[in-house]
Amino acid sequence: ERKVREVLEGKKYVEREMKRMGLKTYPSHANFILIEVGEKNVKPIAEHMYKHGILIRTGFTHNTLKHCIRITLGPIPKMKYVVQKLEEYMLQTNRLTR
Repeated sequence: ERKVREVLEGKKYVEREMKRMGLKTYPSHANFILIEVGEKNVKPIAEHMYKHGILIRTGFTHNTLKHCIRITLGPIPKMKYVVQKLEEYMLQTNRLTR
C-alpha cells in the first residue's frame, strides 16, 4: 500500500509539473505517464534522459502516440529528478521558456 501511495503522489507531482511546463499528459491508471513532447523531440529527449541515467519509453507507432514519451512513475524524490532533467532539456533547446 505504501508503494502504491508513493507512486500516486509521484504521478500527481509529474502531472502538475508537466502542466506548469505547458506539456500535455494523457490520463492513465497505470504506473506510467504519457507526455506529449512533439515527434521531433522524442529521440533527443530520450538521449538526454539516458545520459542522466533515466530510461524512458519511445518508439510508439500509433499516430496519436508518435509524439509522446512514456515515463514510469515512482516516489516524488525520483520524479523530481526526472522532471528536472526533462525541464533542463526543454530550456537548453528553447522549447520551454520561464
